[in-house]
Amino acid sequence: MSHQRRRSLALCLLLISSTFLAAFAPVVAADSRILLDLSDDQIDLIQGDSANVTLTIENNDTSIHDFDLTVDDSMTSSAWNVTLADETLSTVLPTFSVTTTIIIQLSADAELSDSGSVEINVTQSGTTISTTITLYLSVTPSYLPDVEHTAVGDNGLLGIEVGESIDVDVPISNLGSSIDHIVLAVDETADLSDFWTNWAGGGNNSGGNNSGNNSGGNNSGNNTGGNNTGNNTGNNTSNGTGNVTTGPTEFFASLSAVSTNLTAVLESVNLTANFSYVVDWTLQQNGSIFPHDAGIYNWTSDGSNHSWNQTWNVTAGEWCISATMTENLSAVGNATTCMTVSSGSSGGNGTSMGRAVPAGWEVRWLNSTLENMSAGESRTGTLRISVPNGEAPGDYGFLLSAGSAMGNFTISETVVVRVNGTHNLTFSATDSTTNWLPNGTGNVTFDVYNAGTSESESLYSISATGICTATLDSMEADGDRLSSEYTESVIANVVIDVDASEGETCDLTLSAWDEIGEVSYTHIHTLTIGAAHGLAVVNNAAITLSPGESASGMMTIRNTGTEATNIRLTGTSPDLTIDTSSTFVTVESGETIDLSWSTSAPADTPLVGDQSIDFSAETQDASSTLNFTGTATILPWSSIWMTGPLGGAFDVGADSPATVDFTMTNDGTGSANVSLDWSGAPQGFTITVSPSTSVAPNGANATLSMTVGIDDDIASGTYSFTVLAMNPDDGSTWDSMTINAQVDQRAEVRVLVAGDSLPVASGADSVFTATVINDGNEPDTFAITLTGAAGFEVGISPQTLTLSSGESGEVNITLRRTGASDDVEMTLVVESENDDAITDSLSLFATVPEVSVQATVTTNVASIAAEGSASLTLFLTNLGEAEDTLLVTGPSGFVCDHPSQTTLAAGAAAESHAVTCTATSTLLAGTHTIAFTATSLSDSSVNSTASVDLDIEPHRNADGGPMLAVSMSGDDWSIPWNSSATYTVTIQNDGNEQVSGFLNLAGEYAQDLSPDWNFVDENQTISVFTVAPRGVATYSLTLQPNGEPTIGSIDIRIEASGTLTDGQGYSVSSPSTTLTVEFDDPPPKEAELWDGGPMVNAANLAIAMLSGWIFAGLLVMWIRYSSKSRAKKSAQDAWDEATEEENKDADLKHGEIRADEDGTARCHACDSRIRLPTDKEAPFRFKCPTCQEMNRVMPPREED
Repeated sequence: MSHQRRRSLALCLLLISSTFLAAFAPVVAADSRILLDLSDDQIDLIQGDSANVTLTIENNDTSIHDFDLTVDDSMTSSAWNVTLADETLSTVLPTFSVTTTIIIQLSADAELSDSGSVEINVTQSGTTISTTITLYLSVTPSYLPDVEHTAVGDNGLLGIEVGESIDVDVPISNLGSSIDHIVLAVDETADLSDFWTNWAGGGNNSGGNNSGNNSGGNNSGNNTGGNNTGNNTGNNTSNGTGNVTTGPTEFFASLSAVSTNLTAVLESVNLTANFSYVVDWTLQQNGSIFPHDAGIYNWTSDGSNHSWNQTWNVTAGEWCISATMTENLSAVGNATTCMTVSSGSSGGNGTSMGRAVPAGWEVRWLNSTLENMSAGESRTGTLRISVPNGEAPGDYGFLLSAGSAMGNFTISETVVVRVNGTHNLTFSATDSTTNWLPNGTGNVTFDVYNAGTSESESLYSISATGICTATLDSMEADGDRLSSEYTESVIANVVIDVDASEGETCDLTLSAWDEIGEVSYTHIHTLTIGAAHGLAVVNNAAITLSPGESASGMMTIRNTGTEATNIRLTGTSPDLTIDTSSTFVTVESGETIDLSWSTSAPADTPLVGDQSIDFSAETQDASSTLNFTGTATILPWSSIWMTGPLGGAFDVGADSPATVDFTMTNDGTGSANVSLDWSGAPQGFTITVSPSTSVAPNGANATLSMTVGIDDDIASGTYSFTVLAMNPDDGSTWDSMTINAQVDQRAEVRVLVAGDSLPVASGADSVFTATVINDGNEPDTFAITLTGAAGFEVGISPQTLTLSSGESGEVNITLRRTGASDDVEMTLVVESENDDAITDSLSLFATVPEVSVQATVTTNVASIAAEGSASLTLFLTNLGEAEDTLLVTGPSGFVCDHPSQTTLAAGAAAESHAVTCTATSTLLAGTHTIAFTATSLSDSSVNSTASVDLDIEPHRNADGGPMLAVSMSGDDWSIPWNSSATYTVTIQNDGNEQVSGFLNLAGEYAQDLSPDWNFVDENQTISVFTVAPRGVATYSLTLQPNGEPTIGSIDIRIEASGTLTDGQGYSVSSPSTTLTVEFDDPPPKEAELWDGGPMVNAANLAIAMLSGWIFAGLLVMWIRYSSKSRAKKSAQDAWDEATEEENKDADLKHGEIRADEDGTARCHACDSRIRLPTDKEAPFRFKCPTCQEMNRVMPPREED
């Protein structure tokens, strides 16, 4: 079907469809070449709203066209404004479509009667071809109540006194397009932020019927649903007016009723676009335990305010709706409101955001329902506000709600009631002291009490008149916000004049300015000056007193009173005599005076240190007395004496230094430092003393020690020296004494070794060297022994050693392991002959030495000739802990002149040996390893092997060929021409490499012999050979003549040829051997029939014989006919014999022959009679000497 036909058919179908759908399609004045379509055929708008409609234009013509677009609104209300986004659309291809936008706007003051239509005309540019389509326009009824809250007080701010009640007229308007019932409600709100943001003061605030500048509020809205009544019916949700507000998200609930139709409205404002919100609500009658209705609704916000409403037909009573709004499972807001429904109720007073009208307040509409309000009509609603007595001053917010009963839409506006309070501050003051003195300081605390009902916040200042000054710190001057019945304190700093007198006064005036109440206050507080008496010690220095002397001191006393006075000083002490003056001295107020005193102590006084003295400074009129304590410090004195060891003597030895104690006694009153020293000590004495010490007084004592040591060579005897008790503070001597040191004869010895552990082997000696020291003070001889050395051969040199005092000598202990297998501990003992109780010993450890050997071999030679020699270097190392003998073994296949064994010290450098190794004749060509093994004789399990690889070259002849010898042997060197003979061929390899090759029969007439090779060892018919180094390969060779029978001899030889491993070819021949071929004369081809007769060859003879057979046959037939029975019998016998002769070889196949009784047969090819070999048993193959064709000789028939 062509495209044009398809389009025609489509047009037909379109016309048929248009016939049925004409009632539903927009009115179109159509030209089929222009097809029009609207995205919406009818637009429903509320006042002030707008919409867009898409117009699709299809070029149904066959040419490209431009289109002009116009709007015909001549029959349309002026409340509508319809404009085109495009007035011309260019270059529209045939069958293609283009779209454009129609913008429709409805004025804010449109009425329902303004509904109509508008025509859109599309014309092909430059032609009269056009199509018109009609767009229907409808004004949607809107319901929008309005509360002019700014008419209340000062733009919504209303001032009222506590206990006052007023009625306020509030303008209520129906801004919707239809008649409506408006239901009024009031609730408290705590969030006044939006109110204060939009509030602008300056209006009337006179109370009563208030009006002002209407500058705020939400004054538009729309609800396209109907006025729904009935049980649980109504319009559920809408986006309100589409207003987008800012601020925190808020959630409100309100209830209104017309008769028993209860309407709930839930509103959400300041929402976030693209957030999903969920509201869970419950409607319940107060007193019922079950909800009347409940539900959940949700929506995704486009950022505008959202409203939900529902209406129920309920019974009379108090009803409450509670709702929670969440976003992403987080609660955004809660709202609860309640109202009482009666059979004739209209409107109500409820709460929102979970807040009721404050207790004791009355805030309600006197007429809560305004019925049948026309569109645009305004009425006055009266709001009664009563503030209870005792209410705290402040701002209280209330939501004035107006709900559309027809459209189920509610708006709320905020008004603020400012409750004014009273202002009254009272003052009291408290002094920090009860006696204000001249030149004194203190502070006065003023307590400020808020006795009013309003808060106060004051600025304070202080002033003084009289003999004082007063100041306030900056923090004190700025008071805090003070709630009603609360108190704050203000502290003033006061300084009394220095010249003030007793009985004078100072007035302090505290001024306060209440910034909130704008009230000033003053409070006066009076201070009275008193008097004071007093004395104070200014200087009370202690005096220092030495025993047997006197000392004086000075006391300084101040008159701290406010009047001049006469004073004197007295003093007493239980142990000292105190002298003071008894005369009174006048001292002015604030002045000081020095009063002297003195005391003394006897030379032997037991007193020491600070001594307390009781002093008293008193006035003459007894108005003031000052008691205090003074100090006299008595210096201590000391006296040290010393006692030493009993009898003044002590024993000392070189091995046991003596410690001698000396007792220091102090008879004085003060501690004394004491140290020990000495003089006159003999040579060889070493003396040390303990550190100096302090000896307490009053007969206390302390012990100091002296340690006396002597050299080993000090002879026995008595030695004297002096010990001194010294005063380390000034170097003086407290006391001294002489003591005697008694030195006795002493024997002492020490034995030392550098190391107590030494590896000891069985094959070598190990030596310990010990040092013996005579530590005695006399010459001595010492015996040296070794115990615990079982399993060892021991040598000690010398076994005794004589040493002077302090002298030392060395002893060698030689060990060799004989039977011990493990580590062994031995004891070396040195014993004194002067005193056999004096010994010294130490442990020696003979350890099993670690055995380790190393062998290394090197050479510069890579290869040698067969049975050649190579020079090598063999290194042997003892890596063990003891001397060791190494057994050296050499490689097999070589003769080497290496050492058979060698002895090496432990840790010695490697021992090198030049070694020559010669290959034996048994070594084959190729790579061989020369290995040397060094084995420890101390431990045969320890060895080391060193090796080097060496190539042995092949053993070749002078021509570079293999060392092969080929020979041929046999018993009979004659062969019948029609027979065969077998011989032995031997290949002997005298070289050191394996040789492979081929065997061949050679000679002048060798081709006339047919060879048959057989490898004897493996019984293989093969002429290939492989012979091992110094090996022999044996083959059997069967020869059979295969040429023309001749008489004579043939010289033959055996050739072995091939290629060696290095690629060199070779050929080796055996010695030539003469072979004789024997044969008989062949049968003659011609013969004389008789002597002297003609020569007849085989052919003629055959013809003659055939002729004879024919003749004989004819003769037989003649005889048969001539003598029937006899002739017949004879002829039959002759025929049978001929047939038998002819058929005796009928079983032979082609190429097969059978021997006659004489051992000959006829060749199947040339018919020559040939003599068959007698040493072979049929069947076998045989070559005819005449024609060289092969015949298969078959065994005789069984009947033969």
